[in-house]
Amino acid sequence: MEKIKKQIKQLADDLLFDMPEEDINEICNEFQSIEKQLRSINNVSVVGVQPTSFSIEFEATPFREDVISTEKDANPFSNCKLVKDQYVVIKNEK
Repeated sequence: MEKIKKQIKQLADDLLFDMPEEDINEICNEFQSIEKQLRSINNVSVVGVQPTSFSIEFEATPFREDVISTEKDANPFSNCKLVKDQYVVIKNEK
């Protein structure tokens, strides 16, 4: 724990701020708690467990049923009603 305290004090000095002793002790206690949890995670046996990308298996389904083409349209504005200087014009009808 003294090693951790020394490192925390050094980091505080490097960052140019004062840290009260009680804050250093609190950080040390939290660090020890996290370290204990990590040790318990490392002790979990994973023998025979297959690595997975996803926690559940699923088949990818397309969001669209139409054919997706990578070809560029000769006229990207072909579906627009009104185009001026290669901008879509939207009329404000009130």
